[in-house]
Amino acid sequence: QVNAGADPGRAPGAPRDAGVERVVRARFLVGATGVLSVPFYPDVPGREDFAGVSVHTGRWPEEAVDLAGKRVAVIGTGSSGVQIIPNIVGEVAALTVYQRTPNWCTPLNNAPITDEQQAELRAGFERMKEILDTSVAGFLHEPSGRAAFDDTAEERRTFFESMWNSPGFTKLSSNYVDLLLDPKANAEWCDFIAAKVRSIVTDPAVADQLIPDDHGFGEKRPPFVERYYETFNDPKVTLVDLKATPILRIVPEGIETADGEARAASQSGELVELDVIVWATGFDFGTGALLRMGIVGRDGVALADHWADGPTTFLGVATHGFPNLFFPGGPHAAAGNNPRYNGDQVDFVTDLLCVARERGATVVEPTEDAEERWTAMIDRAANQPPSFGKSSYFFGANVPGKPRRYLLNAGGRPKLFKEMDRVKATDWAAFDLAE
Repeated sequence: QVNAGADPGRAPGAPRDAGVERVVRARFLVGATGVLSVPFYPDVPGREDFAGVSVHTGRWPEEAVDLAGKRVAVIGTGSSGVQIIPNIVGEVAALTVYQRTPNWCTPLNNAPITDEQQAELRAGFERMKEILDTSVAGFLHEPSGRAAFDDTAEERRTFFESMWNSPGFTKLSSNYVDLLLDPKANAEWCDFIAAKVRSIVTDPAVADQLIPDDHGFGEKRPPFVERYYETFNDPKVTLVDLKATPILRIVPEGIETADGEARAASQSGELVELDVIVWATGFDFGTGALLRMGIVGRDGVALADHWADGPTTFLGVATHGFPNLFFPGGPHAAAGNNPRYNGDQVDFVTDLLCVARERGATVVEPTEDAEERWTAMIDRAANQPPSFGKSSYFFGANVPGKPRRYLLNAGGRPKLFKEMDRVKATDWAAFDLAE
């Protein structure tokens, strides 16, 4: 347990349970736990019964996992799943991919950096920093500056081809400016990607299964891949559609799946015998690690109860009622290039603690009004457009029972800078600093 409440005579943050094995007392607690640190496993019967090797991509063993000549299953086709699949297919004897939801995967297009390019990067460092600091999402890629239907159909195809061949996040941050705002613009880009998938995957039925039909580009975190679609042309790779044939159970020999009719009749499913199961099933995003720490604030209120309807924060670094607790890089931290946002928040918390030390303040807490204003901005930005992304982990939708509330900050890095500057310009009035 972690007690973040102000308690006279004790250092804030001291656990109250004297029976714990170790007690650490501190004036301030920084929960630098990140947003992707608690692996999520779906509720599948028999997961512990599997006799082979079972690993989660978020908890990969330090020792190499022997996949050579093995029958391997990968469950999940999100960001980690689509990266591991093409990288292990050359080692395994058979690869079964269990997919619940296909994603809009586009090429990562990584390439070696030449000495000349290295020199150019070093020479242009100041300009790069300027772009990063003014970019909405914290990326070097600059916006295209035009809307999709400013171009003709032929110009759009040419532009989309350039996006397809560009590196990584360019496809989000340098695409048409209305890509995430205009459903018609988004649909055109999705149609372009779908045509690419059908041109790569030789089996039309498999290609169709790899193309999303329930969300647009950017509504879920779009993965960037190398040789992913090509993998499904390998005869030793099988794609299983979990919407049509869900996993019935894990058994010692492998995975059983069954269609709706078999499940209704409580019949045994189809068994795929396996040596290794790779769980690429994501994370309890945003709040998972913080809520597992047993944090308790003022008046004995648990953080889990305070956030029962989803997180409320100020600047994504603190929450009212939990003095001396800070969590840079946590919920409401970023929507884009997380390390850039996280660095901004770390600098801000450092400055705040320096001010507290200078003023002799031992209790630091955001005001209720500051938290309400910031959280309202987060919620407003998350609803543009209203239904966008609601089925993704951005809203906690991947974890059953988790409240649906936006866990990122779509307001952008410049808005975060502006609010941080305003807090400093008003002599930190958004925080109560008390002795």
